[in-house]
Amino acid sequence: MTSTRATLASMPSGPAIRLQLLGAPRLLRDRQALLVRSRKAMAMLAVIALEAGVSRVRLAGWLWPEVDAAGARRNLRRELFRLRKLGVPIAEAADGALAVDPAFAVDALHQSRKDAVPASDASAFEGLDGVGSEELDAWLRCWREQLARRRLQLLDEAANECEQHGDLAAALALQQRRWAGDLSSESAALAVIRLRAALGDPVGALHDYQRHADALRQELDLAPSESARSLALELRAVVRASAGTAAPQPAGPLPSRRRGRTIPR
Repeated sequence: MTSTRATLASMPSGPAIRLQLLGAPRLLRDRQALLVRSRKAMAMLAVIALEAGVSRVRLAGWLWPEVDAAGARRNLRRELFRLRKLGVPIAEAADGALAVDPAFAVDALHQSRKDAVPASDASAFEGLDGVGSEELDAWLRCWREQLARRRLQLLDEAANECEQHGDLAAALALQQRRWAGDLSSESAALAVIRLRAALGDPVGALHDYQRHADALRQELDLAPSESARSLALELRAVVRASAGTAAPQPAGPLPSRRRGRTIPR
């Protein structure tokens, strides 16, 4: 029996068409959006593009859980026909497994700093939740989390490159975007605090420390790590030296009946 990989390898290169899944999904040819008639068709294309070798049975069950098996297969055939008519190079193995041609461009599979830095902070697969089964929604969540982690990594790499070239303002802007998604993230918080301080704003850096400490306490019942607290002490000393008065205390573990745990170093 011919494998999906072998079938795809024997296919000719597809047309100049690409799939955008980061943000609102779109099918593009030469930067022009092609009309995909339904959200189910777009969700189906996303699964085929990211899960090489997905079976017809699985797709039909995920997308049309409310109809019988024969009806789901019929709907699947209709949407496959429409996508192929648009020029999407969908291959099918002898066992019925579906996959796109390797030449088909999918932004989610080739994220780079160029993609992450100018892009908005919108999550992937916008508008596709709830179009099918709970299993499909779970698959979307899993991929969305994986892509979000990759994007944060790319933002961090881009910020570090800006910092190495002396552009601290650009590095700070990138790290702020990285931190915005999770204020309890210590690595992102410390990067923002250090960059703001390096730009001559120790008061703003202390404010960021407080936001981080508040997020830790509220979300995780934790206190800032020793390294974060030490950095805050250094910043308070800088503020006192420049103002000649005691700086406002940042929010470390606030007094309460239950003292929060401290993040391990």
